[in-house]
Amino acid sequence: AYGVYIDGQLLGAVKDKTPVESALADVLLNYTTDPNAKDIKFQNNVELTEGIYLADTIMSEDSIISTLTSTKQVISDYVVQREESPLIICIKHSMELDSFMSLNPKVGETCTPGQIVKVYKTVNYLPIQYTREVQSISLVDFDTIEVETSSLNLGKKELLVKGQKGERTNNVEVVYVDGIERERHVINSVITKQPVTQQIGIGTYSARPASSDTLLLRNRRIQLAY
Repeated sequence: AYGVYIDGQLLGAVKDKTPVESALADVLLNYTTDPNAKDIKFQNNVELTEGIYLADTIMSEDSIISTLTSTKQVISDYVVQREESPLIICIKHSMELDSFMSLNPKVGETCTPGQIVKVYKTVNYLPIQYTREVQSISLVDFDTIEVETSSLNLGKKELLVKGQKGERTNNVEVVYVDGIERERHVINSVITKQPVTQQIGIGTYSARPASSDTLLLRNRRIQLAY
């Protein structure tokens, strides 16, 4: 016989493992998801191990296939998006409006974006995991430097060049379980638009007399006579 183990725990044993393996392969092959998905697999580790098992652990192939490929409905939180009504939420989650209202008795005919409501969610006995690559754009902060300039009076500060943030393109691998994002990490990242450094001018100009015999008193020039 062959024991069917889920993450190391014995579910049951079957005499013929071929129908079980074929059924599991069909589930993954027929899983409807994003065409760009890759590495489609069960989240749990499923093993069929040959050995000697107690009689009360032996199950029919059809029975164990039915268990492995089964689904159930659970109540889950959902965050309302813009322009979503109870009816739209029901369509999105394949729910009847009466069921939605019974879960959310305080919700009227309209919902508010950001509001948390209860919905029924279909969960696979063996959750299916897959990955896909997406691109995201993130901003790169600019530096700020101070530059001495004689075009400004001594000690005066003025913005010479306004800083601009750059852009970074990230290739990200996202992991989904039953269509819900679980984690993501950056594969590589490239700066596609360089940031512009912000320059602050620091004045160095100081008015000097035309000769050593000239004094500058505010806005008046006085020539000394000997």
